[in-house]
Amino acid sequence: MSSGSGSPPRLAVIGTGLGGLAAAWLLKPAYEVTVFEQQARPGMGVFTVDYSSRGRQTRIDIPTRVFCDGYYPHLLALFKTVGVRLHATDHSAAYADAQGEVFFHYGNLRLLGRAWSYPKGRSVFSATAHRLALDSARFFARARRDLANGAADLARISLGEYLDAGLAQQAYGRRFVEQVLLPALSVICTCSYGSVRAYPADLLLEYLCSGVMKQGVVRAEHGVQDIVQRLLTDLQVVCGQQVMQVEKAPSGLAVVTADGQRRQFDHVVMASQAHQAAAMLAPFPQHRALLEQVPFESSRMLVHTDAGLLPRTGVPLSPVTYHLPAGANRPEVTVDLTKAFPSYRGQAPVFQTWNPLREPREACRLAEADFTRPLVTLQSRQAMRQLRELQQRENQGLWFCGAYVADRVPLLEAAAASAVELAQRLGVEVPWHRV
Repeated sequence: MSSGSGSPPRLAVIGTGLGGLAAAWLLKPAYEVTVFEQQARPGMGVFTVDYSSRGRQTRIDIPTRVFCDGYYPHLLALFKTVGVRLHATDHSAAYADAQGEVFFHYGNLRLLGRAWSYPKGRSVFSATAHRLALDSARFFARARRDLANGAADLARISLGEYLDAGLAQQAYGRRFVEQVLLPALSVICTCSYGSVRAYPADLLLEYLCSGVMKQGVVRAEHGVQDIVQRLLTDLQVVCGQQVMQVEKAPSGLAVVTADGQRRQFDHVVMASQAHQAAAMLAPFPQHRALLEQVPFESSRMLVHTDAGLLPRTGVPLSPVTYHLPAGANRPEVTVDLTKAFPSYRGQAPVFQTWNPLREPREACRLAEADFTRPLVTLQSRQAMRQLRELQQRENQGLWFCGAYVADRVPLLEAAAASAVELAQRLGVEVPWHRV
């Protein structure tokens, strides 16, 4: 559908998470794209703080975004195409109990293009740590075998059901599941242990077995703001205006913003989170009902300089530390940015804590952010499958893009993959698919 003779079709992208940014960038060669963001600046980089120490100033993204080759092919191809430079990070970890005693601790060594893990501190001699490492090896061997033999069967059960079956068969120990595996997945999926257990088993097993544990983690060298600027080049951006509703129009669709303006487009891409998109789509009850089946959880993150939140240990800590009090439904996880990321080295230690169960000293607090993340359940997965079929079957110019749309763990790769699929459906060639 064209907006007029000789002019490209007009297309709106609502939301500037990675999915919206990638969709806008991919579609701009063939469409006249306008991007809408309700925040004062594009959303993927909306939470940042400047940190000055020892004569240097750096910008800290909240949260930090990290990724690896094994699970992020579309994202890394996009970054390479637009010129985002990457550098290696260290996300090895220490796990501590409620008293701050470390019971499992490992480091990472990058060698021959691979991240090699090795025990640190008391874990070198601890029977508990050795048992956890053995259970980890058993779990991954079982997961790889089960994926090879029956991924379709794994798609019909939750991760919790899969783990309980393994525990019943004594394939691995309960402490490994409850104090290592679930805390790690809770951070990856940004949610509670219960929500991790509700994920479709195949999605999380495919993630864990994709090579992420061996390849090492990277991030954008110049942070999120560099990504945003590169993806928004030559695009029209409307910031600081909330989209109230998307309506059917005599020709195409109309986007109504809080200031009362009603702009008409041939296509509208909903790239905001599912619950936000649903609130804008009263004229589309079928789409709205499906979007409302996507659950989400809220999280809190602090940036601070209080080393008192770190575990007690006689050896240097790995960059990531887990605080695991009994009865908590999520871990408290602190990343020492000056150890994890090369760009912060040389400054005084600064930390980012997700789900703080203890508060840092007031004088040490630098920034705080609250945000939501989508989850995947067996039910929501089916709802998103129906949404993808609906937008293909009833092509009204209304499209959906974002991490929750793709049939993957809703990370940055899922957002990039959904943008790629959208571009292909709208007849735009993806640059890294060219032969």
